[in-house]
Amino acid sequence: MKKSKILILLLVVCLVVGIMATGCKKDEVDKTPDSTKDPTGKETEAPKKDPITFTYFSGDQNQAPAEGNPVVEKVRELTGVTIEFEFLVGDLFEKMGTMISGQDLPDLMNPSQARALAMENGVFIDLSDKIGNYPNIKSHYEPYMDRLRAASGESKDKIYLLDIWDRYYGDWTPVEHGGPGFWIQKAVLADAGYPIPKTVDEYFDLLLNYKEKYPEIDGQPTLGYEVLSYDWRSFCLKNPPQHLIGHPNDGDVVVDKETYEASLYQNTDYAKKWYKKLNEMYHKGLISAETFTQDYDAYLQKISQGRVLGMFDQGWNFQDGVNVLLQEEKYDRTYVPLPITFEGYTDSYMDPPTFVGGNGMGITTQCKDVERALEYIDYCLNEDVQKLLSWGIEGEHYHVDENGMFYRTEEQRVNARDQDWINKNLGDQLYAQFPKIQGIYSDGNWCDANQQPSEFAATRSEFDNEFLDNYGFKLVTEFLTMPTEESPAYYPVWGYTVPDGSDAQTAINELTDLENTYLPRIIIADEDKFDAAWDDYMARMEKINTQAYLDWVNSEIKARME
Repeated sequence: MKKSKILILLLVVCLVVGIMATGCKKDEVDKTPDSTKDPTGKETEAPKKDPITFTYFSGDQNQAPAEGNPVVEKVRELTGVTIEFEFLVGDLFEKMGTMISGQDLPDLMNPSQARALAMENGVFIDLSDKIGNYPNIKSHYEPYMDRLRAASGESKDKIYLLDIWDRYYGDWTPVEHGGPGFWIQKAVLADAGYPIPKTVDEYFDLLLNYKEKYPEIDGQPTLGYEVLSYDWRSFCLKNPPQHLIGHPNDGDVVVDKETYEASLYQNTDYAKKWYKKLNEMYHKGLISAETFTQDYDAYLQKISQGRVLGMFDQGWNFQDGVNVLLQEEKYDRTYVPLPITFEGYTDSYMDPPTFVGGNGMGITTQCKDVERALEYIDYCLNEDVQKLLSWGIEGEHYHVDENGMFYRTEEQRVNARDQDWINKNLGDQLYAQFPKIQGIYSDGNWCDANQQPSEFAATRSEFDNEFLDNYGFKLVTEFLTMPTEESPAYYPVWGYTVPDGSDAQTAINELTDLENTYLPRIIIADEDKFDAAWDDYMARMEKINTQAYLDWVNSEIKARME
């Protein structure tokens, strides 16, 4: 067994018995901030208590905390600040355009995939000369200031967005996989005798055999392989070819691991090979045409029904569907990621925590009180407040044992799997939409309650324990190859903000539209017309100035590597 896997197994054993030391990654940047003091030892003052309400628009589709939520009320009591959330309904770019043209901006905003549009239209204030005035914000981002700053263009060296994910503290022990992968239901693997498929053919053979054997699941038709191609989530449709040749997720390009030169993969022979395989699976009945016309909610509903055998997706993207399966104790219908590649390649689906930069929330030019907003963000980065947001209220939502370790009762665990209960009782969205501490707190408790060693062990079903025992695994992440080194400085390209109105943006938008429109047509084309459909797709791609996009990406990679 590889050294990395032995290490993970040892870590997990230590975690489950609750004796793992907190540890730090490599240097001081991974120490969590003290709960009451800034890095100099000065007591951190709470924000002014005068009541104020900040409006917050998020380009994500989610649900605001319910009125009367005790955690939200507690934070409001501590800070005097009320956050009035508005989450996206409908088309993101249409919504953003309406806000910009009408000059009707919220105080705070997470622009999600429309961040280029927002920044090019001057939606956000520059925070580069303000961060240093707020000790917790400064400490939180100090190791990554270069990544927060724009690398080029008119925004060069300015900071408009504060990243809200992947600022990780402590040792990285991935107990779950939230990134990209080819996913398969545990029931499929169990029925086949617990194999580990590694090639495309092995993967699809398992799905075909199971679907033929079990044409229905819980009285509904079994769905073999789903392809989400809706809106910006069409990465499920577009991204597989780069992973099949052993590359990590760089969005629309692959980057040479030696020269750091980016190139397209959508027009390659290996991409054609992948889509030809999907065409074959469509004609064998494993893929339905409906998958290409469904929206995101319909996709999640199918997963929550337990009848989707497999898909390519990011783990975080379908987690809401899995949560329903967990609530209903359909553990065999949940998923594991597989190391699927073309023959001759090693999978690169697992990433160490990577701070992207420029991918989070900002303060708009119409914010009613910028200083107060920054004070609120700074105060919420105190450990005690972070624990309130991520765990809830001590004695109500969790308890503390004699060693200072947090734990939940069985009733509390059941509640924490119910999204409706979470909206009414926990600080889920206050935690998700603002800068946060991820990883391990300074006292050894995990930031994510579900990954606390004792909780992870207590909430895993007997089915899952037996399932993993059949592989000799302790974690589902052991299906994948662990990275042996940190990601390069440029990574990942998908996090770059393409300048709005630029030739590069025009090119990538046209390429995305082409892929979203024509790839489904190629997949469902008559088998004897596949080559002609692919040639038509290539001809249309040649009319796009993709070189403008590549030139911009490569200039950005160079700037980041330097």
